[in-house]
Amino acid sequence: MKSSLILLMAGSGTRSGLEINKVLYQINKTPLFMYSLDKFNQVGFDEYILVVSKNDFDIVSEYMENTQLDVKIITGGSTRCESVRCALKYVTTDVAFIHDAARPLINIYDIKNIKEASKGYKLGTMYHQVTDTIRKVTNNIELVNRDNLYSITTPQFFHKSLFNTILNNKSLITDEITLFENIYEISFIKETTHNLKLTTKEDIEYIEYELSSKHNYSTGHSLDYHPFDNCGKLILGGITFDDYPILKGHSDADVVLHAVTESLLGAACLGDLGTLFPDTDPTYKGYDSSIFLKEVVKILNKKHIKIQSIDVMVYLIKPNLKDYKVKMAKHIKEITGASFVCVKAATLNKRGLISLEEGIGAEAISLIKIPHNK
Repeated sequence: MKSSLILLMAGSGTRSGLEINKVLYQINKTPLFMYSLDKFNQVGFDEYILVVSKNDFDIVSEYMENTQLDVKIITGGSTRCESVRCALKYVTTDVAFIHDAARPLINIYDIKNIKEASKGYKLGTMYHQVTDTIRKVTNNIELVNRDNLYSITTPQFFHKSLFNTILNNKSLITDEITLFENIYEISFIKETTHNLKLTTKEDIEYIEYELSSKHNYSTGHSLDYHPFDNCGKLILGGITFDDYPILKGHSDADVVLHAVTESLLGAACLGDLGTLFPDTDPTYKGYDSSIFLKEVVKILNKKHIKIQSIDVMVYLIKPNLKDYKVKMAKHIKEITGASFVCVKAATLNKRGLISLEEGIGAEAISLIKIPHNK
């Protein structure tokens, strides 16, 4: 099945405060739109269509002359939906992928995921879960349940059979998914990284950091061990095991999340777990260790520190983690936003405290990316 990429870049981007179209803003001497185009090209598409404004046509054409990529450059409309309609008329493949050029942080992994999804669905979109507390304020203040709130981003895809509906639509819409949401099943692909859209001046600093080489790397390590207790349920990596005794500790004694959390603290030179969350504080009695990890991630985010990878080794004889290692890694990845998370298990050849089945140990190594000025 052949596929096309439609890269939308005809907007003016007035809220960015830049004197030029924001997608032409250069980072590392490269215009912003080229970062997205390069990622899609690495995955591989059969056709590339750049939708530009009339004022930018010549400059974009000049950029593309210096590349080996064969693209169609067309003039878009005054609105996003008009630009999409203009582009669809040039599509010659079975499915079209639409992406905002102002989202340069899209990664290859997510592009591959949504391209794979296009094999089984007529349409789909990237998204991320809404995590902030949401309140609807009219005459009254109403708390909105965020559990099922999705923030829709791009890329999105549409099969050729849907093109006519899009082309015949004359209403103003923010994305074409709206036209089909009550007709077809939509493939929702969760983002694995912060797929930010450059909208304001504040966004530029974050995107520049992510795309530039102006950062340092740091590693952190932690080894933790907890003995078994007499009652309760065992929790490892955020997963509950009903048929095994709980580990002894002031909190829920999740030795896996303790090691992960402390390795991140070490990488950022922020101390240890006991300093931030002392076991003498009754507040943390029976505490969910996932909350410890979430709090540390918040601290790192405020410092613009990116968690690159987390490698975990769990030392135990029972329970067998064969069917749970991936679930643990997924839980840790969802909390941290790390690009890579791996959870492994070992018995230490059934020696030492592990052989006596007196407890469980865990070791974690984390890699983080820190801006030079932090």
